[in-house]
Amino acid sequence: MITVEDIDFQHDVLILRVRGDLITLDDLRDYLAQALHIYHRYQPRCVLLVETEINNQLKLLDNFDFADWLSESQLIKELEKIAIISAERDLDSNRDFANFLANRGIEFRVFLDKKEALDWFS
Repeated sequence: MITVEDIDFQHDVLILRVRGDLITLDDLRDYLAQALHIYHRYQPRCVLLVETEINNQLKLLDNFDFADWLSESQLIKELEKIAIISAERDLDSNRDFANFLANRGIEFRVFLDKKEALDWFS
């Protein structure tokens, strides 16, 4: 299960630092439900997910299926851009997910560095 450890809001960017285990699609949906609740409080233009403390065990097909489901979400359509700060060990999986979303017209990128991600939002 994923938990939100820290919330920050800077220049219309919602920054969520999260941690925990990401093993099933249900874990991913629970994570999204938490993010949605926070999103509605702040109404940001962009979201940055700091996922360096996540144990990501999702399979490629899970990422593909979730990207399909997420691309239909009204929340995703309201955001200009979304980015993840990834742990190096999860970089390939997160980039696959970003590509699946980009193929569906969603501005989504993966970074290793917070400053680079924030610069991309500008």
